Amino acid sequence: MLASSAVPARKSERAALTPLLDAFFEGLGNKAVEVLSANLDRAGARLVRLVESEQRRFMAKPSFEEVVEIKVLDPVRVTDKDVSGNRHGAFSKALAYEGWNRGMLPLAWFDSAPERTVANIVDDVEAVAWWVRLHIGDLPILWNGAGQQYNPDLIVIEIDYTHWVVEVKMDTEMTSADVQAKREAAKRWANHVSADSGVGTKWRYLLVSESDVNDAKGSWDALKKLGS
Repeated sequence: MLASSAVPARKSERAALTPLLDAFFEGLGNKAVEVLSANLDRAGARLVRLVESEQRRFMAKPSFEEVVEIKVLDPVRVTDKDVSGNRHGAFSKALAYEGWNRGMLPLAWFDSAPERTVANIVDDVEAVAWWVRLHIGDLPILWNGAGQQYNPDLIVIEIDYTHWVVEVKMDTEMTSADVQAKREAAKRWANHVSADSGVGTKWRYLLVSESDVNDAKGSWDALKKLGS
């Protein structure tokens, strides 16, 4: 619990944790030892999720009052990763992939196989003008009142100039309180930017799971319908 992102790294938090654990054990009743012996990891994870969810209810949401500055996205990429031209082969985080048709940059590397699969999907779609794999700092989105920033995975721009901010998550992460809070913040950001007269383009946000990516079977249109 103390290692959870919802809990500040302060000594006082240990004292605050005690009544929560007491209530947790009391709720388990006289079978607490038996239940926890068989399900300690699951029970601990559930308790952490409950605390994180409760924290989200009270955490101030960010406010977007104006688009302060519009910049041309022109990222610089430097990597010492080995380069592979087999972007459909076995996935490795240690590789940078080349051979893209619609990639903004000649090389792209990814944190997961589903991320690369989405890149492969949009790279082969005629309705896509270009796409880019985002890195930290390329498109930071304020997602809570504590000033924390969220960095999405991709931008996909269609030939009708619709700009998609895309996030790809593993199935196990989809119900995370953090993921859902970032999704809400990103959608608010996209709506706000689209409504600004100085922008002139439509921005949308798409959150997809690994199952969504598999079920889309290579179709960008299907992926947009499956995501949220």
